[in-house]
Amino acid sequence: MSRSEQHFCPLIRTLVSFAFITIVHAQSERIDAISEDVMSLSDMTYNLRSGIGVKDNVLYSNKDPVSRSYAVMGLDLTAFQIRSDEREFSAFLSADHEQYFESDPVDSESFVLAMIEYRYHLRDNWWIGLGSEYLYIDQLLDLSADDDFNIVQATGHSFGVLPSIEKKLAGDWIVSLDVPWRRQYYKDPLDDYTEAAPELMLSYKTGQYSQLRVKANLEYRGYDSRTIHGALSPHQSSDILNFERLGFDLRYRHYLDHSRKWRSTTVLGFLNNKDNGDGYYNYDRFTAKQELLYKANSLQIRSGIGLSNYHYANQKDDEQNQLRRKRVVRAEIRASYDVRDSLKVFSAYSFERSLSNSSYDNYRANNVSFGMEWEF
Repeated sequence: MSRSEQHFCPLIRTLVSFAFITIVHAQSERIDAISEDVMSLSDMTYNLRSGIGVKDNVLYSNKDPVSRSYAVMGLDLTAFQIRSDEREFSAFLSADHEQYFESDPVDSESFVLAMIEYRYHLRDNWWIGLGSEYLYIDQLLDLSADDDFNIVQATGHSFGVLPSIEKKLAGDWIVSLDVPWRRQYYKDPLDDYTEAAPELMLSYKTGQYSQLRVKANLEYRGYDSRTIHGALSPHQSSDILNFERLGFDLRYRHYLDHSRKWRSTTVLGFLNNKDNGDGYYNYDRFTAKQELLYKANSLQIRSGIGLSNYHYANQKDDEQNQLRRKRVVRAEIRASYDVRDSLKVFSAYSFERSLSNSSYDNYRANNVSFGMEWEF
């Protein structure tokens, strides 16, 4: 799990909720095959997992890394109902807890995400939806991208409301608009904030084996008491900090063979961050990610590599000679094997490398784990 993204919480929401939505939408495609006398299609699955692992740089330090072993426990719950009157209900819960065998320098890390959504078909392929979410984190995060902290133990809760509208167009085109609103509460030293992030998405199924998606979003984040960097300008009435973020990304997903054993996913993204102060936190971020999934019979292997480049408009490096630059490289691979119908074993490895012309922002971290999963 990466710690170096500047909006860690939205990133995790995206990754986990995308897996959830993929499952639900895959099931919804089966509704056409259900006879009219069947009132609904519903299902519920549980997934329990446990394992052990080793991290060689728990604090993401640029010198004197600390290695720690840990035990991990997790739970996933997915439930949905697709009614013949074109109403859909879905719920999802994901929780993970990592307990280190030594309490110094950190005792444990935890993460919980709960989501529910109700969707209703209006007419002429128009859908409306209303969802809500709850997020809890107690984790070590690298917040150096857009905060005055580097590595910090972030503990907090988030509550969100997620209205949406979707239109299925002719020729396998789908356009949707999500308007999420979230309230985040953190313990010290982090500040609480409110954010709204409308998102417009257009997707197209380019054949039986491919899908193209384009997404644009505008995010506003207003802090409660965190102040701007520098002095107030004449036209400003408050020194409370806020961010405006404009983002775009393009995703192409393609099955490489007719049996659908191999799947490739490519994502290219851009984010522009601006503050309401002197521009100290202004930057552009460029991202590229490539994932490859292999799934056949009892074996599944997922691998990926990603690159994020940060270009700051005003922040300087350690010597105050050049503008700050930051590059993060991540790679991971995870393999699982079905021992029996409800039991699988897994192993995973992840690597993260942060490179910057600011010395405090350089680190290397490896994480190895293995364990078992039970599905009911």
